[in-house]
Amino acid sequence: MLVGGGFLHQLAAPGLRWMSVNVALAVAPIALATILFVVRGRGLLWWLGAGVFLLLLPNTPYILTDVIHLRASVAAARAAGASGIGMVATFGALFALGILGYTYVFALLVADLRRRRRPHFIWPVVIATNLACALGVWLGRVQRLNSWDAADPVTMAGALREAITPRAAAAIGLVFVVVGAATLLIFGLTDRAARRVGRVADR
Repeated sequence: MLVGGGFLHQLAAPGLRWMSVNVALAVAPIALATILFVVRGRGLLWWLGAGVFLLLLPNTPYILTDVIHLRASVAAARAAGASGIGMVATFGALFALGILGYTYVFALLVADLRRRRRPHFIWPVVIATNLACALGVWLGRVQRLNSWDAADPVTMAGALREAITPRAAAAIGLVFVVVGAATLLIFGLTDRAARRVGRVADR
């Protein structure tokens, strides 16, 4: 688990084991992106992997919405005789994984476009990907769909019809703005620092 305290809480309270599943789903696209953007070729296998990566990517920012479980999880930990502080720390690590992992993926994506000399694609790709992830987060949290439900066109069509309602659009927009802004802030700071280090190293 993320930290020892959180792992002990889950052993004591089986109802909290959902966190391990969410962590695994959040890490999967991060690991896949690391592999994809190291590969230089762009064959059929690569594009199939890229498709799987895009389907899984919303799972990374999705864990930020697990904040709705924080109060109940702290209460469950205390009821099991564990420390609520340890559970809060676990959630803190969970959220850090979500936003830092998401930023890392976008950093790989931007670096790949720069390496291929396609900087004019950066903003369109970043915006489109973040919007798709915001929609994916909403589908997962509100419609309770999983990544593999994308293979069911009937289920997806029904869920997407719900996504165009004003309330759903507002929720998706909120995720898009909040997660996107946090990602851009972290990426901007780290990218600027990396460029400065690079300039110093070249002297």
